[in-house]
Amino acid sequence: MKPIMFVVIGAPTPQPRPRFRSIPMGSGKARAQAYTPAKHKVTVWRKKIAACLSRMNLTVTDQPVVVHITFFIKRPKSHFGTGGNEGRLRSSAPKHPVTKSTGDIDNLVKAVLDEMNGVIFTDDAQVLHLIAVKRYCNSSNGLMQVKVTPYE
Repeated sequence: MKPIMFVVIGAPTPQPRPRFRSIPMGSGKARAQAYTPAKHKVTVWRKKIAACLSRMNLTVTDQPVVVHITFFIKRPKSHFGTGGNEGRLRSSAPKHPVTKSTGDIDNLVKAVLDEMNGVIFTDDAQVLHLIAVKRYCNSSNGLMQVKVTPYE
């Protein structure tokens, strides 16, 4: 397997907790099915990831891998000055994206790994080493960089 690198432009979106519905199986029995609502904003994010991956000529590997993901989160307008200081980062602006609005890193990663299943690797259980980083970006609406390499 050769190293794979790709970038997805857009606001990284965390995978929400699943919702459940009851599926009737007859004779008064039912089973639970987990799902993500189709109108959830993670659906758009996952489609962007899938579109990016579909443009690459990839071969699915069954070998263990290392995944490095960097999420660049757009800073809110409140982090910047106004008037004569417009566009300048306020000294009081947080250095790192640690608020609930930026998403938990494990949920950000889940959406990405789920989209890579069956495209880059057979199953995300093959990820033996994972590095995930959240950072602010000052200029864009956000993006994500991913690098997948063989585990050695």
